Formats: sequence, structure tokens, C-alpha cells
Amino acid sequence: MKSNRRKELIVAMHHPIYSNGPHGGRFTFGEHLFPLRELDQNLYIPLPVVGSFFRFLQSSIGTRQDLANATYKDFRNLLLGQANTIGDVIFASGHEHSLQYWDKDDQHFIVSGGGSKKTGSQTGNGAKFAYGGYGFAQLNYYTDGQVWVQYYQTLEDSNKRLVFQHQLKPSYVERGEVEEEFIPDDFSRERRQIKPLSEVDFSRSKTGEKIWGKHYRDAYSTEMEVEELDLAAEGLIPVKRGGGFQTNSLRLEDPETERQYTLRSIDKDASRTVPYPLNTDLVLDVVRDNFSASHPIAAIAVAPLAEAAGVYHANPKLVYLPEQQALGDFNSDYAGAIYLFEERPDDDAWEEDAPHFGNPKDVISTFDLLEKIREDQDERVDQRWTIRSRLFDLTIGDWDRHDDQWRWGKHKKGDVNYYRPIPRDRDQAFANYDGSVFNVARIVSPKSKQWRPFTSELGRTHWATYNAFLFDQTFLTSLSWSQWEDAEQHTQSTLTDDIIAQAFQDSWPEPFLSRAAPAIRQTIKERRDKLTAIARDYYEFLARKVDVMGTDKKDLFVIERIDDAYTRVQVFDTNKQGERCSFWQHHSPDRWRG
Repeated sequence: MKSNRRKELIVAMHHPIYSNGPHGGRFTFGEHLFPLRELDQNLYIPLPVVGSFFRFLQSSIGTRQDLANATYKDFRNLLLGQANTIGDVIFASGHEHSLQYWDKDDQHFIVSGGGSKKTGSQTGNGAKFAYGGYGFAQLNYYTDGQVWVQYYQTLEDSNKRLVFQHQLKPSYVERGEVEEEFIPDDFSRERRQIKPLSEVDFSRSKTGEKIWGKHYRDAYSTEMEVEELDLAAEGLIPVKRGGGFQTNSLRLEDPETERQYTLRSIDKDASRTVPYPLNTDLVLDVVRDNFSASHPIAAIAVAPLAEAAGVYHANPKLVYLPEQQALGDFNSDYAGAIYLFEERPDDDAWEEDAPHFGNPKDVISTFDLLEKIREDQDERVDQRWTIRSRLFDLTIGDWDRHDDQWRWGKHKKGDVNYYRPIPRDRDQAFANYDGSVFNVARIVSPKSKQWRPFTSELGRTHWATYNAFLFDQTFLTSLSWSQWEDAEQHTQSTLTDDIIAQAFQDSWPEPFLSRAAPAIRQTIKERRDKLTAIARDYYEFLARKVDVMGTDKKDLFVIERIDDAYTRVQVFDTNKQGERCSFWQHHSPDRWRG
């Protein structure tokens, strides 16, 4: 819902958010008197008292299929919380064997389940329409922007009769969303702008910084000379709105090469993080303030560091996006702000002239990767490359590495396709969650332990990697400790003091170079020097519980108990000739040996 919040959004699902039918605790007299008809329509056995007792339980406690049930309530509140932060969402559902329409809190709720069965329903409690007979609902979208819902009763002669209709959304003109006919280009003569990185005031008093954290507050108010991005001159067209839990983004494409690029905002949107009804001004201000814990141009310094460490990377740069004809309908939402502009690894458009992505034959998402490695034993993850990337993350303090922060480049070796990780979105590199509030939060809430000051003291590694635990548990479990050692030694040997210093010298201008850069450089060096201990701590943590992945084909799992402290697991591909080809194995940690 968040990623599609600016579209005409329909949430189609089986279970309704609201109902005045049996699952919503509303029953007809016959449903009280003949409760066994739920099992068989022909069981007309009157149970007047017993039936009412069961109806009372269903309306007060219910099963998981009933709105009164605690699990159902959690499900409903979760969806409503998201919808109320977006507004004007249409929910279409069934479950109840009736027709109903609700209009609450600027949301629209359609129940259309009267296709093959019918149960009682009634208006009231906010429902504007209810019909307990056979029928269906039809949702109509018109070119002028109007949206209507129409409810039809189905008749015995296969005809239909309109019984209710309601306008859900007015026309674009009435909504004030008429497309502008012409937007002139608004480029400066120099094609450059001098502007503060953020329009948000993150400043605090000395006392406020001790409580809420010093973070990188001064960086956001710093003025920079930024290049203007001319989409037409670059041969780019906007193709899709984007954005995660906080960032506004716009996807661009070069029609000739079919390569895509991304504009990611410096300013974040706190309203996407906080669900309704917690999204009050006070809560949003607190969440927005914590955005200053991440450095606004961290991603620019990460690129040369990643290049030196042998980790794939994008090449972001700061741009200012003026109003321009090439931006079209996106002008109103995106023009007039500073963005990070970078390549977007996806599809097969980066096979040539893209060494920073490894010149892959194809690029896929983590979800698609999981599907592929389930389908065939010859689709595998390059785990050695993956651990190198993850140790680099720990060195630069990038804690936000969930599944969608990665793409996977395909590299063919013989008959096997190996997939190497391509990190995306480096906003949280060097993140510095200092201050008394976070000190308390880390004590009170275990999840808050992942938000730490950017210092040499990483703490327990499994908290620093909390956001990527499922990722690591899936893609880092077939490596021996010697392979982990190879990865950490590679990182230590490539991220030299000179390389670290030069990376910031080449990518950060003043005053950033003299403000935050010295402390960040020193922390990177200290973490690099402690990387052996960091890697060992996380290796042993992951080895406590190992996910052994097979495919949907005929795999053979061989588990060997070598001694009381050492176990080996091997997975084999059994082909038609009965041969066994090992494609995965796991050894318990060396320290577990007797």
C-alpha cells in the first residue's frame, strides 16, 4: 500500500474490514433458531437457546473468520492503520454471502459475496447499503476520474437489476487534479544551484543534543553548490514513482539503453513510518528528528570505499531537480528539491560497461532469487561474495540491509548460474544514533539495539545485523570459518588508511570534509582492525541455527554425525542417471569439536 500510495488504490482481499453479516456479529432470527444450517442447509432443527448462545460467542469472541476475534482485529487494524496514512483507499472483499457498502474515515469498503450463497445482512453501524440476496458489485472507473460502485441483484432469468449505486470519487476537475497543459523549463543560466541540503530544521540546543543526539544535524543545513539535472539533455524520461518506508523516489529510464536510474530524496517522509492513529504531530516530529542520525551524503563516500573493497555499488551524485517539461505530471511532487541520482540495477541492461555492478547477464530481486534457487540446483548464490559484502556493511555501519536493499547479478560458470549481491540505498552508512533517548531505548527495547552510535564498539554483532538476520540466515550458512577469514582479510587488506582517506577526499566537499569525515574515517579504520573478532562473533551466532536450503526437485540430504561436536550436512542433486552431485554443504563451527 505504501509503495502505491499515489495511485488509484484498490485492496482486494477475501476478508472484509467491516461487516453487518454473520461474521460481523449480526444474525437473522432464523440463524439464531437454526444454527445447524451452517453445516447443512437442510438441517432445520430448532435450537432456540443453544443457537443464541453460540451466536453470542461468535459475536463476542469468534473464530479467526469473525471480526470479533483478536487475530482478525489485529489484521484489520494493521490495514486500517496503513490506509489512514494514505487516504481514499477502496477495499473490496467477499467472505460474507451478501452485498454491503461502507464509507468511513475517507475510505471505501465494498463487500460482494452474494454470488452463489446468501446470508442475512443489515444497514446500521455506518453501513450505507446492505442486501442479503444473490448479486454482485461492479466498480466503474471513468476517464474523467470519477469512480462509482454499483450493486446488482441477480434474477432467476439471468438478468440483473440495479439496487444501489454510489460515487466513490469525483472527477479530476472536482478534485483539483487537472493536468497542467504547459510547464516551462526553469533552469538557471549556470545550470547549478546553491541550496541547503534539507528544508527541515534539525538544530537543537546543547542540552537538546545530549538528550536527542548530536547526529549529523549541521550537515542538513549546510549549503552546497549542486548541479541541475536536465532530463531531456540526459535522455531520460520519468517512468514510475517509488520510495520505501521513508524516502521519496522517482524512477527514470533511458529509452535507448533501457537502463534505469533513481532519484532519491534527501528529506524523508515521517508519515510513512508511523501508522495511524499514532501519526500525531508530536510523534511525527520525534521520528523526523531521528532522520538526522544518517548523514545526507553518506552514499557518495561509500562508492569509492566499496570499489576498493571489491563490493558492487552504484555511483550516486547530488543533483537539483528544477521544474521542466520533461518531468511532466511529476513536476508538482518532485521539482524544486535536491536528490541523490544513481543507477538502478535491474533486468539485463547492465551486461556491458557496468563493472561497478559486475557486468551481470541479468539482475533480479531477492524474491525472484529465492524462487530460482528453489526451482533448480544449478541456480546458486555466490556466498563468498555475499559475506564480503556483509562484512563491508559492518565496517561502514550500514545496519539497514533488509531483503529489498539488494539486487542479484547473474554470472554464469559452466552449467551453473551464480548470483552475486548488488547493494542498493546506502542512506544508513555511518548512521550515528547517539543521545540519551537512544541509550534508554536500547535498554528498554531489544529491537532498538540495532540503532547504535557510529563508534568502534559495535556491540554484539547479531544486533548490528538485526535488520538483515533473515537475509544472512539464508545466504551465509554454507561457508566454513576459513572462508569467513578469507573475506575479512580481504576487507582489511583492501581498505587501507590511504584508501579510506582518499575516498572522502574525492567525494566530500568542505565543510563536510573537516566536520564529520575525520571521526567517520577513524571509526572505519578501527572497525576494520577489529573485523576478525566481529566476523567470528557473527559466524558463531549464525551457526547456532542453520537453514539448509534445497529445491523443489528430488534432492538428497546427507547428514553425518562425525563426533559429539561435529556435524556435516550435504545436499545432492540426484539426476536421471542416479548420479549425485553435491551443490551445498554445511559444517558445524570448528569450536564445537570435542
